[in-house]
Amino acid sequence: MIRNYLLIAYRNLVRNKTFSLLNIIGLAVGITAAITIGAFIIGELKVDAFQQEASNTYLLYWNEDLKGEGSRNVGLTTRQDAELLKGQLASVSDVINVRNIRSSVQIGDQKYSSDVLMAEKHFFQFFDFELLKGDPNTALSDPSSVILTETLARKYFGSTDPIGQTLRLTGDFEVPLKVTGIVKNYPDSHMKISAIVPWEIKTTDGQLISQWYKLSVYTYIKSTLSADTRTLEKQIEALYAKADYQLVKDHPRLISVADIYLQAGNFDFMDGFQFGSPSTIKTLGVIGLLTLFMACINFINASTAQSMKRAKEVGVRKSMGASSAQLRWQFLFEAVIIVALAWGVGATLSDIGKPLFAELTGRSIYISIWQEQSGIILLVSVFVFTALFSGLYPSLVMSSWSPVESLKGKLLKGKGSRTFRELLISFQFVVTVCLIAGSLLIYRQNQFMLSKDLGFDKEQVVVMRVSQNSAIFKQQQAFLQELATVPNVVIASAGMDALGDGYTNNSYYAVPEGGTVNESGVMSTYFTVDDKFSDVYNIGVTSGRFLDTKFASDSTGVVINETLAEGLGYDDPVGRTVKIWGDDSQPLHIVGVLKDFHFQSLHKQVQPALCILNRMNGWNIAARLSGNNYPATLDAIREKWESMESEAAFNYTFLDEDFARFYNDEQRLLSAINFFSILSILVACIGLYGLTSFMVQQRTKEIGIRKVLGASISGILLLLNRRLLVILGLSVLVATPITFAAIDAWLSAFAYKAGISWWSFGAAGLLVASVIVLTVSVISLNAARRNPVRVLRYE
Repeated sequence: MIRNYLLIAYRNLVRNKTFSLLNIIGLAVGITAAITIGAFIIGELKVDAFQQEASNTYLLYWNEDLKGEGSRNVGLTTRQDAELLKGQLASVSDVINVRNIRSSVQIGDQKYSSDVLMAEKHFFQFFDFELLKGDPNTALSDPSSVILTETLARKYFGSTDPIGQTLRLTGDFEVPLKVTGIVKNYPDSHMKISAIVPWEIKTTDGQLISQWYKLSVYTYIKSTLSADTRTLEKQIEALYAKADYQLVKDHPRLISVADIYLQAGNFDFMDGFQFGSPSTIKTLGVIGLLTLFMACINFINASTAQSMKRAKEVGVRKSMGASSAQLRWQFLFEAVIIVALAWGVGATLSDIGKPLFAELTGRSIYISIWQEQSGIILLVSVFVFTALFSGLYPSLVMSSWSPVESLKGKLLKGKGSRTFRELLISFQFVVTVCLIAGSLLIYRQNQFMLSKDLGFDKEQVVVMRVSQNSAIFKQQQAFLQELATVPNVVIASAGMDALGDGYTNNSYYAVPEGGTVNESGVMSTYFTVDDKFSDVYNIGVTSGRFLDTKFASDSTGVVINETLAEGLGYDDPVGRTVKIWGDDSQPLHIVGVLKDFHFQSLHKQVQPALCILNRMNGWNIAARLSGNNYPATLDAIREKWESMESEAAFNYTFLDEDFARFYNDEQRLLSAINFFSILSILVACIGLYGLTSFMVQQRTKEIGIRKVLGASISGILLLLNRRLLVILGLSVLVATPITFAAIDAWLSAFAYKAGISWWSFGAAGLLVASVIVLTVSVISLNAARRNPVRVLRYE
């Protein structure tokens, strides 16, 4: 029986090469999309799954009240948090601090830049990171030790055994280190791990580096109260209240390590982490399923189109005694054979297409579909679903035909059959219009964000990062004077903060005259800058003036933005005072008010901000350029840099690129939707081929009669296109509210929106209409040109 089914399936594949090939290609496209996106989603959901106690290991963070402006979650804590929690609560079994820093690494004459994780020595007992070389109990015991990932060890030392090799951390500090361990690569962790150094690491002059970051560390705790987060949070709040802990206001909160990756995007100061996007997972998941549905619908339509050729075969086989069940199994078996071929192609393309997916979305696929259990389950699920969904309907329909009608060819001409096929094709049109209109609207929002007035001029500003231990940092004024001699450098400014960094670490409550932090404090971000800051960024002053070193009193002066002035309740702020370091701090007098400017992404409203004069040299130097010859200008700046700095490399970014990085997720989502929109159009074209072939096959005699009666080729093409264009019009009406609701929900994450333009739906409809007319006309042209005499010869 199976041999007979195989033989018949093979003959039909060979006999109908074009349809068979189109079926395999269409299904392969849908299966590739489903497997690729499915593997991506599984990988995203399994991040940190290797941590055996992930469900009761937590990151401590603070939920800060923004005084009527909502709240924000701050990931950074202080060293004092860990010291307070250790041994104080029976429900807390362990506490650890880590801190991610960016550092230069020197090995011989070679210089590199790397993420470095500072961790306490029981790091490998707290977390389940596997050491491939070295002893996890002692690897971080020596303050001069360093642990490298496999990738970094290979980059630094090639095939040489890295254990015992030495390197130097340079930049903000000079530290010689010895490699004591190699840790496995963990791309599926929320932590960015390249190199790990001990918490007790010291500079060559004996300074404990961790003291520099005591106000900005990440604190993890392990709890004995499994899955009872709120109870533990209340215990920590009570402990802080008992200790009169007031360094950071508001509420301590916990997030499970298992949840950090997908929720860290909602936190501020999480630069040490990598994080995913729940909205991207949901969006791509829906797109993957819809693309697979469309491919299955194509197969159903193509099978229906081909079924007329097999009507007499069904009649003869039933007349010879074949049962409906036997025919049903035969047709289903044939469908399974085609699905299996497409599945093999799709699974292979998905595996080799991982780099392309990573480039489109900026997200890697962490699982192996051929080796891991979850990957194998995904492959089997896609195969079974596709085989049943694609093959069941055609097999049921063809096996149900009566022998008499089959032999007479009076099949599939009923209104019900036509309605069902049109519903299938309309579903494809709805999906395609949704994807195209959605991509147009996302593109519009992205362009709006990139072009919106931010309250300053972000064009032609280059920002240089300065290490604290570098010669440039120590001789900053001399370097600024050198910059002034470079052609096309208009003006330069040095400060601790740059606008393209988003939130700074300097955020606290600004308190108006006569107020307190608790009663009237306004959460604000303050920038430590020099007196050229407003000129470099072209930020307007609405009243008063900007800070100026010529005025000795400006050492205790401050400039605030319009939003902060409103929050403080000052109608005329100039001359008033504000406290920014707590109720007992020295009041600062306001010398000017700046026009509101954005220093974060447009996901958020303009935040209260203020500027104070920098009392030391800055970590950032921003220079405004003129002209268009950027390479020559940058070469001249690099020459000035290298004439003063022999250790730290010349690193720079352009300010407009820094702000564009705020929207990387949106740009990648747009790229992914554009790619799958193209796939959906391809799948729809394959479906149109099947449906049009079926229509032409059914209406061959009608076309011949119309030509005899004088119908033109264009008239016949219009006839064949008209019904599909009507279906498309109805599909656009269905797709419009669906897309509107989806994009409106997506836009809710932005404080500033471009809005939803109705022309996007029209453009999507016109594009699909063009594809329909082109596809149908090309396929139907042969039938329209055919000699009617040959068509009607035997009638």
